[in-house]
Amino acid sequence: MSRHTGRRVAVTVLSAAALWSPTAQGAAVADSPRPVVETLPEQEVRVAVAAARTPGAVNLARSNLGISAGQSAALRVEDRGTVVHHLDPAFAERGGRLPLAVPGYVAVTAHAGDGRAVTLQVARVVPAGGGGPRWTAVAAA
Repeated sequence: MSRHTGRRVAVTVLSAAALWSPTAQGAAVADSPRPVVETLPEQEVRVAVAAARTPGAVNLARSNLGISAGQSAALRVEDRGTVVHHLDPAFAERGGRLPLAVPGYVAVTAHAGDGRAVTLQVARVVPAGGGGPRWTAVAAA
């Protein structure tokens, strides 16, 4: 391991230890009425799950599963989604004030008739033509 890589690993480990230590978490929570992890309202989760059922999202899931457009194959999209958080980019700019994590996307699973599954990542996206953000399937894995 090079000296630069070793330093990067050490800084990462120390930063993680500081952020995830009970003392740091307790102080962060005590100093702010804001939550450590920002929640997504249930209504927004339902809208994101509905977006996973749009033709574009279903085509993305089918493509990821290798189901061609002309092939008839059942695809069942789950009725619930899981909010996936990411670090808030503005966390450091705010001097470490909360929230630490914000909703990134909603993961919704779709199942093929043969038992295979794919997870759709549904995120708020601003349309290219402008307007307010809309929930759209942006990736599948």
